[in-house]
Amino acid sequence: SSTVAITMRTAVIAVIVILWANVRAENNRSDVKINIACDVSEDETYLSPPEQFLSPNTEIIYTVSGKRGTLLKLLCNVSLDCSVGSYVAVAGKDKEYGPYCSNFQLKQFHPDKMRIRMFSGYGKPILSQNYNCEIKCSMCSCGKPLHSRVIGGKAVDGVSPWNLVILSYQGEESYIYPMCGATMLSPNFAMTAAHCTQDLSIKDVLLYGNSNKLFSSNGVYIPIASIRDHPGYNKKTFENDISILELMEPLDVSPSMMPVCLPFKHIDHKFEGHSANYSGWGSTIYGGVSVDQLQIVEVNVTSNEECLNMMGKNIFETSICTRGEPGKSASKGDSGGPLVFKDESSIHFQIGIVSWSEGFGTYDKFGVSTRVTSYLSWILDNAPDICVPADSL
Repeated sequence: SSTVAITMRTAVIAVIVILWANVRAENNRSDVKINIACDVSEDETYLSPPEQFLSPNTEIIYTVSGKRGTLLKLLCNVSLDCSVGSYVAVAGKDKEYGPYCSNFQLKQFHPDKMRIRMFSGYGKPILSQNYNCEIKCSMCSCGKPLHSRVIGGKAVDGVSPWNLVILSYQGEESYIYPMCGATMLSPNFAMTAAHCTQDLSIKDVLLYGNSNKLFSSNGVYIPIASIRDHPGYNKKTFENDISILELMEPLDVSPSMMPVCLPFKHIDHKFEGHSANYSGWGSTIYGGVSVDQLQIVEVNVTSNEECLNMMGKNIFETSICTRGEPGKSASKGDSGGPLVFKDESSIHFQIGIVSWSEGFGTYDKFGVSTRVTSYLSWILDNAPDICVPADSL
């Protein structure tokens, strides 16, 4: 027992020595701060380790700033030794991602400003420490599709490039079927309805985008990192029916996949009497299955009072109601997808998230969506890297 006691005492002393060494190292840390102004008119900016990074206990801090309405893209090839505490961490407006180490490629998108921390570690690394990064600035873009060609209600690629669909694995053969719609908010986040994500495991679902045709060779399958339901969601009344999906890997913005605009510019508008569009892969016939081509249908925004008189329940200030011609409405498979309003400047804003309805394609029934203008602050809190172009404000 004395031998065991001595061994335990030795282990405790060793831990104390290691902790003391790390504390001492922290106190002697050398910081190198580098400020970079990112301009959309310039070529890429390249980062590589300065001479100081070859010394232990050194942190290189890059602060990259662009003008308001710019999107900063970071691409790094990194080789950092985890065993000596080396790491890289990247921060946007409200959140720091990392720390990361080992050999890997890092890709991050952030609006307006970004901070990158590279730490060399506490001792001599086993691996060859190195990083090579590329930073590119571009103007934010949202809500501006490449074209607006819709044939028989079917949208060709690029018409509604913010539309995504949640795919669910079912059965032993991992059969995949579309269960709900979603919308791209930024390279890192998407938005859907909370009723779509209840009891959902991120291991059993994927997002699909980059093509308006399901399971196309041009389509992109996107793993989900986390689901953030509104804490006030009520599954009985569908109040606060909104959820944010954080993506496992950032998406590349392109003409076939870009964010929709959020309606900051129209925050006080009720949109009553205006037309808007639903879009999704929901069934076009009652009781039918989802279609393989994205459908777009035009509806009219009505007052909540008229909607409540007709529906009789579950209409809140945070609801937005629509009414369409017979056969023109959102269907079950469209849940979680966008209700989009195009303003006089031809910019598309998401004003609703498809929530619930009674009946299917009948004129005397209304469609109820979550009113996006009621949740802008909550959206920004949960998807902090949304880039807001100046012309959408």
